[in-house]
Amino acid sequence: MNRGIGAVVRAYLEQGQSIAEMAFWLLKATEEEDPSAPPGNHALNEDGRLMIIARSLQKETYGGFESPWSSQFTNEKLQGLLHLEAVINETLRLKSSVPSGHPRVTPPEKLQLDEVWILGETIGVLPHATRAISPPARISYLSGGSTSELGNYILCFTETCIDMLNDAPGRYGCVGQQLALIQLRGAIS
Repeated sequence: MNRGIGAVVRAYLEQGQSIAEMAFWLLKATEEEDPSAPPGNHALNEDGRLMIIARSLQKETYGGFESPWSSQFTNEKLQGLLHLEAVINETLRLKSSVPSGHPRVTPPEKLQLDEVWILGETIGVLPHATRAISPPARISYLSGGSTSELGNYILCFTETCIDMLNDAPGRYGCVGQQLALIQLRGAIS
């Protein structure tokens, strides 16, 4: 049974082993071709590359902001972090979203994504099919309360909805994806 190195490291640390003992076992098991060892050189190289990428991302993020609580911590600054954008793009390419999509809530104040204004506390849902094929952005509003209320609307992004946005194809033409990317950038950073 092949287990990833990450699972082996977690198991060792949960047993109270020190990192030095775990690293010694890992190298010894790999060298002796122990059947309990995780997959060989390729896995070690891949995990080493992952640490280099994570360190580059960390340095870029720390270099872009004075502190994590800085008022300069904005989406515009996060968009300028090249490693962060590369990690997000590669993750979306390799592991696409779940079929139903995830609901996301906008901040209480109004939110502007490109030229589109979204009401505060709006729930946005982006189905997987829409994200995968990136058609022109389509949006419909379903009221969550009385028609006089401005908040609590549900944004539904599907191909059959009324076209209310620019016909800009691609992931940047869809408000739901932009909202998801804002949250993803903030979570990773």
